[in-house]
Amino acid sequence: LQDLMLRETLMQLDESEQLARELIVAWRDGDERRLAELAREGVDELPELDAFYDVVLGDRNRRWVRQLRPLLEGPEFAGQDVLVAVGALHLVGEDNLVRLLRDAGYRVDKVAQR
Repeated sequence: LQDLMLRETLMQLDESEQLARELIVAWRDGDERRLAELAREGVDELPELDAFYDVVLGDRNRRWVRQLRPLLEGPEFAGQDVLVAVGALHLVGEDNLVRLLRDAGYRVDKVAQR
């Protein structure tokens, strides 16, 4: 998977600055659909990257839910709001952290841009 990611990165090297700009705009605008599209760029050229995204995003998000449970349910934070900061790509796609936390029964709110 590391080799595939390196090849995908090299294939998009000339476009990396533009891709970063598009990610920033999509994040700023709250365009989750576009963020998800940008997260999956390169998969058409290297379908083997599906496994990478499953591990880096989906599997990690599922592990985080298990790891966050003691924090969110522990007595030291009872009744308090808890801020969890993650990279933007963990918030979009099929197994995004927001959906997984909501499915686990937690209230998840977006922090509005001011």
